[in-house]
Amino acid sequence: MGFSSASSLAHSFLHTLLPTDPQSQILLLECLLFLTSSCQIGKGWFLTLKLIYTQSVDSEKSESYQYALLGSSEQTKVSPFLRHVYDFILAVVWKILPERRFEWARIYKTKALHFHQLLVLRLVTVLGLVCLNSEEHFSKVQELMGDAAGILPLLPQDFQLQFWFLMKGRIRTSKYFAYLFAKALESVDNQLVLVHKEGCNNAFMFLKPIVVNSSSFQQMNKI
Repeated sequence: MGFSSASSLAHSFLHTLLPTDPQSQILLLECLLFLTSSCQIGKGWFLTLKLIYTQSVDSEKSESYQYALLGSSEQTKVSPFLRHVYDFILAVVWKILPERRFEWARIYKTKALHFHQLLVLRLVTVLGLVCLNSEEHFSKVQELMGDAAGILPLLPQDFQLQFWFLMKGRIRTSKYFAYLFAKALESVDNQLVLVHKEGCNNAFMFLKPIVVNSSSFQQMNKI
């Protein structure tokens, strides 16, 4: 894996911090991803999900949203530091999926199925967002999704249908990846959110995102 250098740090994260609570681990991962993506607002935009955006900004005291609003970085591309953070996020997902794959398989068709479906879905959407916000991670995400294909049956059925080729690593371009990812999200009542600065172009409209101006806190009511 291209992010193996972050593997030891990911291991420490999972086994030191809330080792028996994957739901909290994933929540922290989603928050880290939101903050990392927001650091790229200098290039004019970043993409997140409706659910992640809502949990990040639904409070007036939300420090993570203020972080994004302040334009914490004027960088126009993914910096080496942000690249390492994205590598860490992928390394954590890479470790969670195999370690829990057989545990999830054993409880398949039990009452806990819905809970585990949601966990797998959240992990997969984290992967998708890394790819959308850092195009240079496209091949890494494709490789990881191919390795994680064994958990495909745990995803909601409608999401599976849209996401099949992504999980198999058969997508050739990041733009087509983004299109299929957006369609899969629609099937589970989620949606991409484009947070942008003034003057951002319409290059993302084919994804049908919710569009939020980073300078307007009030626009959070659109979600």
